Amino acid sequence: MQNRLATIGDVAGKHFDFVVIGGGTAGLTLASRLTENPRVSVVVLEAGDAHFEDSKILTPDGFMRQLRQPEYDWAFWTVPQKHSGDKVISWSRGKGLGGSSAMNFLMWTTPQREDIDGFEKLGNTGWKWEMLATYMKKIERSPSGLGLIPVGYAHTPSGAELPFQQSMNANGIPIASVDDTTCGSWMSPSSIEPETGCRVDATTAYLLPALQRPNLHVLTGAYVTKLLTSDGTRLTAMGAEFVYNSLLHNVYVDKEIILSAGAVKSPQILELSGIGNCKLLRSLGIPVKMDLPAVGGSLRDKVTVSIVLEMKEGHDIFSFNLMANPEFHSRLNEVYPNATGKFSSVVSGMTFIPTQALPEGTQASIFSTAETFVQNAKQHGLYTKVHELLMDHLGNSKVPDFEVIVTPFVPGAPNPKKAYIALVICLSHPFSSGDTHIQSADPQIAPLIDPCVFECAIDLNILVEAFKFTRKVIQTAPFCDLVSKEIRPGPEVQSDNEIKAAIQGNIATIWHSSGTVSMMPKEIGGVVDTKLKVYGTTNVRVVDMSIVPLPIGTHTQCMLISISHWYEL
Repeated sequence: MQNRLATIGDVAGKHFDFVVIGGGTAGLTLASRLTENPRVSVVVLEAGDAHFEDSKILTPDGFMRQLRQPEYDWAFWTVPQKHSGDKVISWSRGKGLGGSSAMNFLMWTTPQREDIDGFEKLGNTGWKWEMLATYMKKIERSPSGLGLIPVGYAHTPSGAELPFQQSMNANGIPIASVDDTTCGSWMSPSSIEPETGCRVDATTAYLLPALQRPNLHVLTGAYVTKLLTSDGTRLTAMGAEFVYNSLLHNVYVDKEIILSAGAVKSPQILELSGIGNCKLLRSLGIPVKMDLPAVGGSLRDKVTVSIVLEMKEGHDIFSFNLMANPEFHSRLNEVYPNATGKFSSVVSGMTFIPTQALPEGTQASIFSTAETFVQNAKQHGLYTKVHELLMDHLGNSKVPDFEVIVTPFVPGAPNPKKAYIALVICLSHPFSSGDTHIQSADPQIAPLIDPCVFECAIDLNILVEAFKFTRKVIQTAPFCDLVSKEIRPGPEVQSDNEIKAAIQGNIATIWHSSGTVSMMPKEIGGVVDTKLKVYGTTNVRVVDMSIVPLPIGTHTQCMLISISHWYEL
């Protein structure tokens, strides 16, 4: 497969109808779709490597060996978060063909109806649930679909999922099948090839079947530094500048440039190209081509905190750390005699919960914090259309406000012979937003990422109550019968202030960052229009998570691939 990739001689100085910047989830999906037309030529420029036949990618739990490794992970850090004790947060993004689809949790979840309908409410006519749902069904390869993504249930769950769901049910959260709401406990399907048990990412699903097409050229190791644009009131992209083997090269475009570099890299490339906030660009000596102040703004990601549990022996609870023990595999064969492919851990148990399911006193506390936020934001002119939608979500009992994920992945497990489960509590719709901007005209210097975690107190308030509720579930049968002890943050953390401190000191994100090149009307902070074209340009489009204008409560892989199909040239 490696010999099917383009060489620098195939690309440098050449013209293509479409130049796709970024060979990740959206970029490869688009390249595959575009080259179905043999009269269209496409080049994909990917900064990372190909990673063909790489076990760290193909094995579903291989992402644990990718994290913070520069060959696979952009391994960004945020700036210190002032509302979390100046903590810096690891901000992983997939690097290489497949992008973050090559290192995600493989969960295949459809988005909440209200989240997608929110696109249209923000001024994006036509972007609503019914249209996207059509594409979601088309891309799945399942009993009801003929698409390229095999969707099914993992054969090797940890064993903790069903007992946890039963304990959730005992606390008023139903075990549910997804209909018009994601609320409740359920098992997530995964994007796994059923015959082999291997991960299916954008490379295996979209690139490999198309790689033999003569009109598709994919160059890895090509780090894009900026777009080459004409001058004028409306910019036209002439091509892109990129670094390959430490040398600068150009590639030229006859129709369109499509940025698919993600919520951090796409705004970085725009700013380096002179498209962004004119004050920032001038301060860095970058000629201003198009003043678009919203580039890099409206950054949101769903923050998480984990409760780590040591599980009792004798209950067939399996976790990732046990896979390193050869003696353990014989036990796996006994418990999962029909499993195919190499054994690996997966994440499949999830519960989505609205605040209305919490005790009445808890609800009152959350809504009081929300009302205070609204009053302050309106007083200072900071209340936005996105905030208005998030307030609607908070008041809707069918829209989840937090998620609890049962995961068998606990880095640095204290005892390699014991099973550990982390209950990852995730804020579904953060009110806090930040930004990501270049800090230098040097394209090799990483941008500054500031999500402004907990700038809106309501986010921390919801997480505290979610933490307390999850702890109550842990202490409920049958799940409590499986738990030996709480490892982190530890049973000594009890009061609200102690819980707040534990959350602030151990905060992470679920790496669903979005909004930095938002699809919205320009006057309310948009960067791209409903055709995903950058305002003020004739032929620059963005298709990746950066265009998503509000946080999506579920996991984003299914939605992003659907958007990549929905996108019309």
